Amino acid sequence: MRILRLLQQTTPPERPLFWFFENVVFMGHQDKMTISRFLECNPVLVDAKDVSPAHRARYFWGNLPGMDRPSAALVDSPLRLQDCLEPHCNRKAKFSKVRTITTRANSLKQGETSLPVEMDGKEDTLWCTELERLFGFPDHYTDVNNLSRGDRQKLLGQCWSVPVIHHLLAPLKDFYQCQ
Repeated sequence: MRILRLLQQTTPPERPLFWFFENVVFMGHQDKMTISRFLECNPVLVDAKDVSPAHRARYFWGNLPGMDRPSAALVDSPLRLQDCLEPHCNRKAKFSKVRTITTRANSLKQGETSLPVEMDGKEDTLWCTELERLFGFPDHYTDVNNLSRGDRQKLLGQCWSVPVIHHLLAPLKDFYQCQ
């Protein structure tokens, strides 16, 4: 917040300064109220389930134009888990949407024990490329520096959902439209 205040002080008044902050919806109520008080605005709740095959409810505070408009999926965005699974591998989604994926390996389970995919009659977990697709990243986006499967999931578990960020930032395209 100190950085935001510094940017606000140094930005000329004729130039807009757009900003947003993000946090999980399961944060403490007092923490949410404190953040809202310091940022001088209430958060907008956006859940990735509206624009992707994964739940990922997050609070966003900011001054982006249209932040509170309803979420709309992109034409080519996958909305069902099956659309993210590796084709031609006999993988079938057991659910249309998955729960929030975090840095913890057990977040891939849908409930206490059920894994989200069935392959050759057996339950299976999501593969890294499938996780990347869920978040809106290109295949093998996290396949760098010999990262392990677990490290790749930890990296993705810290990420924003690309379709959500596209939704939030899309109005800026019109704001900065060139002739």
